[in-house]
Amino acid sequence: MNDFDDRKQALLNAQERCASWFLCIAGMTLVNTFLTLYTKSGFGFAVSLGVVHFANYLLASKIAALGFSVLMAAVFAGFGWFARSGNIPVYTVGMVLYGLDGLILLLDKDWISIAVHAYIIYQLYTGVQHAGALKKLIAEEEADLRQQRIYNANAGQP
Repeated sequence: MNDFDDRKQALLNAQERCASWFLCIAGMTLVNTFLTLYTKSGFGFAVSLGVVHFANYLLASKIAALGFSVLMAAVFAGFGWFARSGNIPVYTVGMVLYGLDGLILLLDKDWISIAVHAYIIYQLYTGVQHAGALKKLIAEEEADLRQQRIYNANAGQP
């Protein structure tokens, strides 16, 4: 492997690691919904979506609450799927929505969940930075290859 390949692999790994936070949000949202609807425990994970937490209490039926939870989890799992491929707009939309979700938690004064939301938003932002650096590195690599092809094509000419 050369230096380009090493840097590209490191950036790709970092980008995918940061994007996996979306999958964690989706999974913990479903776990929290189950805990809220079916066990009536006061326990929950700070990573999950606050809007779903409130919906679990506000929606009249368990089916509606579960459906909303599954929908929101699917949206964030989709963000994770597309963010893993370096889709910066998806990262950005996901970060904004998760940030807005964190603001909802202010209503409940759930400071731990708000702090966890802030940390995850920072991690997602880091993923955006890695995705941008990876795109730049790939563009530089392609430019170098084009330049090398032009040089090789012209090397045999006077």
